[in-house]
Amino acid sequence: MLLKMIRCDVAAERREAFATGQQAWSAVAERPGFLGQAGGWTERQACLASWWTDWAAYSGFRKELHDHLLARSGHGLACDRIEVSYWEAVPEEQVDRRGSSDVREAPGLLQVELLELAPGCLP
Repeated sequence: MLLKMIRCDVAAERREAFATGQQAWSAVAERPGFLGQAGGWTERQACLASWWTDWAAYSGFRKELHDHLLARSGHGLACDRIEVSYWEAVPEEQVDRRGSSDVREAPGLLQVELLELAPGCLP
């Protein structure tokens, strides 16, 4: 799995335009390999995350649709700065759940575990 994290510096007077432009990205939902997205705001930034099955699916999106959606959204004009980072899942056989790891020993890593709850269970 591939996680793409995007942080955009957006001035207060352009936040509404940025939020409206975000609707253009709904077309991503139809792309093969797209798993989902989430986002929100900090004081100065729009923070967005999208999940893809793998690099191949994401690369196909970049090649075929990304630039068109970026132009439609107007985000290039609404943002003062955009920072993008990518994170890949570790293969299951490399995960050791017998103890907790000290994150200080692995800088640059983000541990996220997806859990599927039984119907009716509260998170």
